Amino acid sequence: KFEETRNQQVLKVIANLAKFISRLKIKSKQGKLIKLVPNEEQVQILKALETDEDVLVLKARQIGSSTIMCAYLFWRWFVAEGPEVTAILSHKLASSKHLLAIFKTFYHNLPNYIKEQFPLSAENATSMTLAHNGAEVIAVSAEGHGGLRSFTCRRLIISEFAFAPNADELKATALSALNDGQLLMESTANFFGDALHDEVMRYHRGESDWQYLFFPWFDHSEYCEDVGKTQLTWTLEERDAQEKYNLSDGQLLWRRKKINSLGIEKFRREYPASEEEAYSVTGSTFLLASDFEDIEIINAAEYGVNVFVE
Repeated sequence: KFEETRNQQVLKVIANLAKFISRLKIKSKQGKLIKLVPNEEQVQILKALETDEDVLVLKARQIGSSTIMCAYLFWRWFVAEGPEVTAILSHKLASSKHLLAIFKTFYHNLPNYIKEQFPLSAENATSMTLAHNGAEVIAVSAEGHGGLRSFTCRRLIISEFAFAPNADELKATALSALNDGQLLMESTANFFGDALHDEVMRYHRGESDWQYLFFPWFDHSEYCEDVGKTQLTWTLEERDAQEKYNLSDGQLLWRRKKINSLGIEKFRREYPASEEEAYSVTGSTFLLASDFEDIEIINAAEYGVNVFVE
């Protein structure tokens, strides 16, 4: 009777996404094993994922988007009713295996009362399979010859999509493998007009059905410094940014330190405050995107000016 009651409790935990995720562990930036406690951005991502629709995330660096997507996929893999496949896809196998390592950390650090009842039937460098349902998670890359066309899957994640060579072909192959499954893509920006930028623009034009999320850097609670009693003097540009994005002094100080380390243009790409900053044009240009922020667009026709375009 005790075992029966315990089994029922285990099944209740497994069936509930929030309860299941609260039992997962991850490695911290310091390499320590800690409980996965979703931050605000991760909670929003989970809500989007639970719709079972395709999810696209444009974000600042290191907010935990790939980790929470893996947690969601890990849960789906665990509760699958049959031998469905979850695929981790990246432009390099090392990147895919890095995400698979998150799956392995989740599994091997599950509470014993769960792990003992749900053992693996197979595990190797690029896959894991559960014994109770035959569900498999595999790590694949764009480097393989023909490998992307050799499987079908129920769910697929592409991490750092903006940096994938031949990204359009990669996406097409992923969709072919998925059929009507769920596609998850997350990335920081790379450059104006990259594959992720195209997807974001298609979403805004109403040409795609993504559950789309954008996370500016200042939404992440860790991106803030302790100002204490330090007397700080802000530049005019910093004051403008503070007013525009409602930044605290601690956030502004964190921003200053990052800009001093990365430079303003790289900071805006890797820690954007807006989509426009993420895809501001950089390089050997006479003018930067910031030079056009205060320009007012005027309809010449309203002033009786005829514009001829050949």
